Amino acid sequence: VELAPLSDGTLILNELAPLFGVHAAGDRTLLDALLAALRPKHALLIIDNCEHLVDPAADIIERILRACPRVHILATSREALKIPGETVHRVASLDEEAGIALFAERAGAASDSFVLNEANIATVAKICRRLDGIALAIELAAARVRAVDVNELFARLDERFRILTGGSRTALPRQQTMRALIDWSYDLLTAPEQALLRRVAVFNGGWTLDAATAICADDDLQSWDILDLLTSLVDKSLVTAELNDALISGSKLRYRLLESTRQYASEKLQASGERQRLRAAHAAYFTSVAEKAEHAWKTTPTKTWLPPLESEIDNFRGALNWTLNEKEDRELGGLLAAALWPMWTELGTRAEGIRYAERALAFADELPPLTRARLWFTVSILSQHAWKKTVETAEKARALFMDLGDEAGAMRTNLSAGEGLTRLGELERGNDKLVEAVDFFRAAREERWTNYTMSALGRNALWRGEAQLARDRFSHVLTTARAQGDDRLVSVIMNNLAESEFNVGNIDRAIELGQEIITRDRMRHDPDSLCFALTNIAAYFIAAGRIEEAHPMAIEALRRSLDLQLDGLIAGSIQHLAFIAALRGEHERAALLLGFTDTFLAKGVSPREMTEQQEYDRLMPILREGLGEQRLKELLAQGRGITNEHAAADALAI
Repeated sequence: VELAPLSDGTLILNELAPLFGVHAAGDRTLLDALLAALRPKHALLIIDNCEHLVDPAADIIERILRACPRVHILATSREALKIPGETVHRVASLDEEAGIALFAERAGAASDSFVLNEANIATVAKICRRLDGIALAIELAAARVRAVDVNELFARLDERFRILTGGSRTALPRQQTMRALIDWSYDLLTAPEQALLRRVAVFNGGWTLDAATAICADDDLQSWDILDLLTSLVDKSLVTAELNDALISGSKLRYRLLESTRQYASEKLQASGERQRLRAAHAAYFTSVAEKAEHAWKTTPTKTWLPPLESEIDNFRGALNWTLNEKEDRELGGLLAAALWPMWTELGTRAEGIRYAERALAFADELPPLTRARLWFTVSILSQHAWKKTVETAEKARALFMDLGDEAGAMRTNLSAGEGLTRLGELERGNDKLVEAVDFFRAAREERWTNYTMSALGRNALWRGEAQLARDRFSHVLTTARAQGDDRLVSVIMNNLAESEFNVGNIDRAIELGQEIITRDRMRHDPDSLCFALTNIAAYFIAAGRIEEAHPMAIEALRRSLDLQLDGLIAGSIQHLAFIAALRGEHERAALLLGFTDTFLAKGVSPREMTEQQEYDRLMPILREGLGEQRLKELLAQGRGITNEHAAADALAI
C-alpha cells in the first residue's frame, strides 16, 4: 500500500482494508476486522512512504505484528518507526559502478545519440559522485543529455535545482524534481529541526557535535538540544553520521550533508537572513581550533594534533575564503592563515598555505603588527625550497617581532632565516642565527623548537664539511624526535643522515636509509618528505651506477614536486633525469635540461646542494665529450630560456 498521497493518518486503515476485502461492521472496528483477516495468513505486507504519517503508521504496524505472528511488514520511511521487533536497514546510495550504469540506461532512453564510451565515462562518474549516488538525481540528470553534453551537464551541477527537473509525469509530484523531493522532507521537519538543517549548511566537508553546538546554538536552539536535533536529522536521513570512520580512527563522530541537501539548506540559510552571523561564528570557531593546534604542535605527537586538523581542512578553506576572498573579516582571516602553518607543512601543501598568508598580507595595513609578524613568519617557514624568499620574509617577520618585544617570535624567524642562509651558502651568517636561536629555545625549554634548530645546525655543519659533527647532531635529534612522536622531524633527520652518509662516500648506506625513508613516508602519507627522499635516492642510485633504479625514482620525484610546487626539488629531479639522458646518449636533451636548472636555481631558489653539485661536476665532462665545448655552451644557453612546462615535459619523456 502507498501512503504518499495521504495527508491524514486516520485514513491508513481505509487504504489497507480493501486489500483484504474487510470493512467495519456492528461493534467491530475496521482495525479489528483487518487483524481478524490477517491473523491466519502467512504474508509480507509492504507499506510505502510512512515518513509523513510516522506516528499513526507505527501504531497500526505494531498492532498488526502483535496480533498476527506470521505476518511480516516491510515499511519504507525516511526515519525509523521505533517499535518493538523493528530491524532498520538503511538504503545506501548507489556505488559508482551502479550509478554509471543507471545514468547510461536513462541517458540512452532520453537520447538516441548518447553512448557511454571511454571519452565520456570519467565525466559520467564525476556526475554520479557529485550527485552522491542518489538514484532520482542521477535519473533526472541523465534525462538532460537531450539538450546538453555530459561535460556541460557536469559544469552546471552547481545549478542542480534548475537542472534536475522533468521527471516522469506519472510519478508523484515530489519525484518529478530534485527540489520537490527535498521540499517534501524539509516540510516534515519541526521548526527547530529546520533551523538546525539550515545552519549546518555553513560547514564544508562535515562537522563534529562540538562544532555544531558552538556555531549553531543560540537563544532559539539551546546548546543541549543540538545532539537530539542532530540525531533526529540522522534518523530522518537528512544528515549522515560517519560512524565507521569514527570507530576505525577513534576520532570524534562526524556528520555531513549530501551535496544536494547542502545546496538546498544553503539556499534556506541565505533566505533566513542568518548566513552572515553563522559564517562569522564558523570562522571564529575554526580560527580557535587552528590556534589550539598550533600550540599543541610544540608539545604533542603528530598523530595527536594533526588528524583533527586534517579532518577540518575544508572548513578551514571555507573560513579563509569567507574572511579573505569575500573580505568579510580580514583580521580574523589573517589570524587563521597564520595559525595553520604546521598543518600545511605536515600535509605537504605549503603552496596553498602561502597563498592564503599572502592574500591576508595584501591587506597588511588593516592588520595588527603581531598578526603581520606571524603571517610573514608563516610565509617564511612555508617557502622553504625557495630559500631567498625564506630569508627575506623571515627578516620582515623578525623586525616586527623585535618592535613588539617578542623575543620568542624573533628566534623562530632566526631558525627560518638561518636555514635559508645555510642553503644559500652563507654558512657563517646562517650558523650565527641558528646558534642564537638554539640558546634561546634551550633556556626557554622549548624542546620542539630546539630540535628543529639543532637539525638545521646539523645541515649547516654538513655543508661546512664537518660530517661527523653533523651526524652527531642528527643522531641526537633523531632520538628526541622519536621520543616526542614528531613523525615529520624523524623523516627530515633520516633524510639528512642519508645525505651525510652519501657525502662521506657510504653510498650503499645512503641508499639503505633512503629506501627506509620512502617506505616510511608512503605508509604515513607524508608527500613533502617523500619528495625529498625520492629526489635524494635518485642521486644515490646514479652515483652507484644503478641507472635503471634511479630512473623511476627521479620520474616520481619530479611528478610529485610539480604537484606540490617544490621548486628546489623540481630542479634537482630534472638534473637527475638529465644525467640519465646523457648516459643513454641523449646529450643534447641533457644539455638543454641542465641549462634550464642553471636558470631555475639562479632565480633564488638555492644553489645546488652538495649531492647535486657532485652530480653536476660528473655530468659536465660527459656532455663536453659528447657535444664539444661550443655546442655545449649553445645548448646550455638555449636551455636557460625554456619554460618550466617545456622542461618538465621533456624530462618526463626520458
